[in-house]
Amino acid sequence: MYFLPTSFAIAFGDLGNFGVRIFFVISGFLITSLLLNEYKNTGQISLYNFYMRRLLRIFPAFYFFIAFLALWSFYRFIELNTNDLWFAVTYMSNYHRNGSWYVGHLWSLAVEEQFYILWPLVLVLGGPTKGKIFIVLAVLLGPAFRIIAWKYFPNWRGFSGKTFPTIFDAIATGCLLAYVRIYLHQYKGYLKFQRSYFFALIPLLAIFGLMTSTKFYGISSHLRESAINIAIALCIDRAVSISDGFVSHILNSKLFEKIGILSYSLYLWQQIFLNRNSTHWVARFPINIILTVLAAILSYKLIEVRFLKQKNRYR
Repeated sequence: MYFLPTSFAIAFGDLGNFGVRIFFVISGFLITSLLLNEYKNTGQISLYNFYMRRLLRIFPAFYFFIAFLALWSFYRFIELNTNDLWFAVTYMSNYHRNGSWYVGHLWSLAVEEQFYILWPLVLVLGGPTKGKIFIVLAVLLGPAFRIIAWKYFPNWRGFSGKTFPTIFDAIATGCLLAYVRIYLHQYKGYLKFQRSYFFALIPLLAIFGLMTSTKFYGISSHLRESAINIAIALCIDRAVSISDGFVSHILNSKLFEKIGILSYSLYLWQQIFLNRNSTHWVARFPINIILTVLAAILSYKLIEVRFLKQKNRYR
């Protein structure tokens, strides 16, 4: 992207983190919806069942991937940095300042797991009402934590948006959506806005906020991240509320369904083959794309499916 202005190139390159932010908001919305429904139907939330479902969903494919990295590193096919594997297996990669490329993506999974150790406990101990207060505070305090981290911890500025206090409000925004969408849908004006052409301004504003974050950095940038989270949440609400139209047709297509099924394995294995710093043939286009998809399919078929079948025992 040498032909683009530097600021625009940096912002465009940040689209990957924008995708992670979307994933965080979606995850918060889905998990909280399931937990609130469980409480509504049974009057309680089973921490044991929740954590067993998370374990069966996340651990097997993840630790298989880590074992693969360790084996490849042992035989010198790849080079890992000191403590890469330690930070990875303990889900603390978002605090690993010298991580190698091959574990560079695992920070987002670490944030996820850290949040889901805390959030179900809050719901169980405080119930949905106090849980709502907690989530509102999390959304409101997110910008404050980012500002404090930026001002008083300059050595960690490069990790702003990866350490838990500077990013957890993205997941919390999805959690808040699970709480408030039933109230939003009581307003005819909101429902009308969802179906109007003006709604296109919401994703456009989110993308504009992303593109300008590197040009106008300061306190407003930290607040802008919260606005982007809210815009993403509104788009998610529209996507799950409206089943007709062009966007819905795309999201429910067979291609997107297949991508969704393989998404976790694609997330884990893409880092090996989409290495922009490597000149090896496995990292060259289009071979890298083909190998990423093949690795994801094998991981899903051989690892994930076996354990996902066990999740129904803990519903």
